[in-house]
Amino acid sequence: MRKLTLFLALCAGLLSQQTKAQIGSFDTIYLNKTYRNNIFSSFYSANFRSGLTFQTGASINSAISNYAYLGFQFRWLANDVAVDFTTDRDLIMKLTPVGDLSVKKSLNAPLLTVGSATDSNYYKLVVVGPNSPYGPESRRDLSYEFAGAGKAIVRSYRGGSWDTYLQFLTSGVNNTGGEPSVKMHIGEDGNVGIGTTAPTNHLQLATSAANNPNMLNIVNTGITNSQMYIGNTTSNYIVTNQRDANIIESYRDLHLSAANAGSIYFETARGNTTAPVRMTILNDGSVGIGTATTGTNKLAVEGTIAARRVKVTSANPWPDYVFHEGYQLPRLNDLAHYIAQYKHLPGIPDAAAIQQEGQDLGEMNRKLLEKVEELTLYIIEQHKRNDEQQAQIDMLLKQLKH
Repeated sequence: MRKLTLFLALCAGLLSQQTKAQIGSFDTIYLNKTYRNNIFSSFYSANFRSGLTFQTGASINSAISNYAYLGFQFRWLANDVAVDFTTDRDLIMKLTPVGDLSVKKSLNAPLLTVGSATDSNYYKLVVVGPNSPYGPESRRDLSYEFAGAGKAIVRSYRGGSWDTYLQFLTSGVNNTGGEPSVKMHIGEDGNVGIGTTAPTNHLQLATSAANNPNMLNIVNTGITNSQMYIGNTTSNYIVTNQRDANIIESYRDLHLSAANAGSIYFETARGNTTAPVRMTILNDGSVGIGTATTGTNKLAVEGTIAARRVKVTSANPWPDYVFHEGYQLPRLNDLAHYIAQYKHLPGIPDAAAIQQEGQDLGEMNRKLLEKVEELTLYIIEQHKRNDEQQAQIDMLLKQLKH
């Protein structure tokens, strides 16, 4: 502001002196060329323009002028051509009566430079905002506007105290008029919202589209088809059974991992209830369904398991050895004595052991088959005895008849 005041004072001083002017603490300023300070009727007769023009010979080089109702302007005029007061070459800078300032420069050079590349001093560009009102009404924008097209805006506004907010706005391809809307919001607490201006998490992605594509897509272009999607999708990706649902989907193998001694927990719930752990994968590879305590088991299930088929492959040796020659089939008297004493079959765990340790389905099926095969041998042996006894009975009956 001080520089602008001094500059305006300089212009006022020039009106009273034609060769030099001393303004404030400035050194003496000499104007080696002539200048003019007149109202020219040939300049836009409807508005009239007055100010200072600087010229060499018959050519006007530059001017500091004022249009009625149009503001304070810096102009580059008809340099090195015949004087033409009706044609301007370039408007360099314009300050309107309401305080709007516009600057124009050639495209191959920056319009505005702040700071210096020669040292490490701190520089800043300030856009001043009011203390009142607060909220979105206090907004200040950096706007990128394209003729006949849309806009992109970086916006900031203050809250009710020291809090400030930052937003990024863009206009869509079918947005008539090109008026932008907020696409990204950064709150005073550091929460970032994409698609929402009220994020409650450090990063929140939101959409109102019913058939919106995946909300997050992670791609590694260095690996073919290395993509992962998080969100809602209706397209025909590889995972075909999860349409119209919130999913994590990958074109390649999907790996979920927990570092160090961590475990992976899967939780589900309805409404606002606390989500309990439904399945756990412990760091040693053990899996718990309905429980996070697996003990020494690789798979622990709290509840009922329903399956159409269960295949056990580790029951060895299979009890075909019962039918091999040399197998010692327990005597029935010994078996009866064992049952009377222990109240369970030999080789079969008792009820207390099953209750405490559970049962191995494969091993139990093997032992039960062993008993069935032994029982089959008992039946065969008993059948032989019955046949022998029947033969003896038939022979005795025949003798009695004679």
